[in-house]
Amino acid sequence: MGSMEAELAAQNEVAALTMRTLGEGWATCHDVFVEVANTQQLNGILSTFDGQSVQRPTPAIELYGAWSRLRGVMAGADRGAWLTGHLKVSSDGRYSMDFEWDERPVWPSSVGTGGAVQQGRDIERSALLADLLRYPRIPEMTPRWLEELQSLPAPEFRDAVWPSAMLKMQENSDWMVIAEGVKRLLREAILDDELDLLDDDEVADGLLQDVLNQVDAGRLRSIVSVIPSEGTTQDHVWSGIDPSVNAGQALIEYPQLSPQIAQFRDALEGLVGFERSVVRLPGVDGDRSPGVDRD
Repeated sequence: MGSMEAELAAQNEVAALTMRTLGEGWATCHDVFVEVANTQQLNGILSTFDGQSVQRPTPAIELYGAWSRLRGVMAGADRGAWLTGHLKVSSDGRYSMDFEWDERPVWPSSVGTGGAVQQGRDIERSALLADLLRYPRIPEMTPRWLEELQSLPAPEFRDAVWPSAMLKMQENSDWMVIAEGVKRLLREAILDDELDLLDDDEVADGLLQDVLNQVDAGRLRSIVSVIPSEGTTQDHVWSGIDPSVNAGQALIEYPQLSPQIAQFRDALEGLVGFERSVVRLPGVDGDRSPGVDRD
């Protein structure tokens, strides 16, 4: 199947699925779909046979997949992917589609008669840049607003040397991977002007769940073993635990690991606080870090 045929097939899928999932009682539907990075939103408005306009019902889950596939099929190596898709479909099967490639998108909170977005929410800058990594564009195909986002200065983390109590953690490759994840979250929050809304404890909770879901018990033991502790070694709590079992499952089956997990979680929060304390914000002279006042 050629590219044009594939695009037409994907468009037909979206239109047919829209009609099938809307049911009866409508004359025309205007839908607006936006996908940025890993987030999607679909909203629309229906016109009834007596001329009234009502918000479309909650879209079927499979519609999101159909729209996303259409976006991927239409994406090009030079021009990237369109940012907003518009569908007008009639109950008799006729439809038309339009796509915005360069206009900065918003999350469509409400759609008016004719398919224009009446109310929209701003999309995070970090998400727009992540989407550009997924669907790159050559400079000639990059709109000015997206070029300006790309040129924003990045924050600098002055974390070459960790605090003395954390040096063994810094020597552990898994902790370095975790630190990169922390810095990515902080960068995104800074880019979106939301650093003050990012709580260290919430970040630590999220990181903890990610690690428990992704590593096995043996690897978790290695990660925890380099955390500084004032008490005696707790190696005995790992006795009898299969090192190949998922760490999250091990915690469920072996509740004696709870103190180890609590220690790990506290260390994660400490790492988040450290990275926050050593980040230098873009456009700020000197060594000022967020949350640090200078006289």
